[in-house]
Order: sequence, then structure tokens, then C-alpha cells
Amino acid sequence: MNTLQDAPHTLLAVATYGLFCLLLALLLAGCTPQYGKPTAYAEANPAWGSPYGYKVKQLEKNEFSVFVTGNPKTSRKRVAEIALLRAAELTREQGRTHFLIIKQISEVSSTHQPTYLPLGGLLVWVPTGETPSSEPTALILIRILPSAGPYPPEAIEAKSVIDRLAEKLKK
Repeated sequence: MNTLQDAPHTLLAVATYGLFCLLLALLLAGCTPQYGKPTAYAEANPAWGSPYGYKVKQLEKNEFSVFVTGNPKTSRKRVAEIALLRAAELTREQGRTHFLIIKQISEVSSTHQPTYLPLGGLLVWVPTGETPSSEPTALILIRILPSAGPYPPEAIEAKSVIDRLAEKLKK
């Protein structure tokens, strides 16, 4: 039997449930990938941020791999340019001026993202199918060249790449 003495407890329970639903909705919204813009020039960080961007791995003393994953709004050309710019900046960070591209791969992988429909409020999400999407990737393997030349004709000057791409990609 509900009495006036129970009213504060009932109101508190309703308010707590409402707050819980609001926080859950915000959490779910924050976990949803945002594909409004092409992938930014940034390091990929799946654990704390975005899985999209570049990753660098040192293979040998002067050899590195630069791997870039773009979101579905990102062109294949843009991920290749991000990889090239990161290679040039890495060369400068190593105190060098030129690098060689040993290998370069660019592709688009198709994925299927699950589509959900809220059912019965915010607490139950029912899968309703899949939405196809594509994520462009680029991989380049580079060798950073010694400071003193002469350099082979296929050597790339880091400064010229940075001058050409930095402003465009870091907007």
C-alpha cells in the first residue's frame, strides 16, 4: 500500500532510473563512430580515441612502417597522403632529410556494421541487419637515408612533402 510516506522514495527511484537512462544514452552516443568528416591527420588510438589515423612501427634501425586506416568518409587518396606525410615528418624527427619508399600498398576493405533499433526504450537494442561500409587503408615501408648524400633519384625530400601536404591534411 502506497502512502505519502513512500512518495519521497518513489520519486527518488524514478529520478535515479531517469538519470541512469540519460547516462546510458550519452554513453551509447559517445561510443557510436562519427563518420561526418574524413579521417584527421592523427595517430590512431583505438583504446582511448579513434581507431582511424596512422600507426608507426620501427622495423629496423632506419626502416619504419606507416599504416593508415580511414573511416568510410575518407578517400583512398587521403589515406595515402596521410601515410606519406607521416613518413616525411618521421624522417625529420630522426634528424634526416630524405627517405625511400620500399613498398607501398593501398586498398579499400569492405566491412559490415551492425544496424540496431531501440526497442522498449534505451535499454534494449535489437540488431536489424547490417550496413556495408568501406575503410581505405594505406601501408608504406620506408628507409630513412643517411644525412650525407648523394641520394638515389627515387629518394624523397621530406621537406617538400611536408610543404605540400601539411596544411592540407592538418586542417
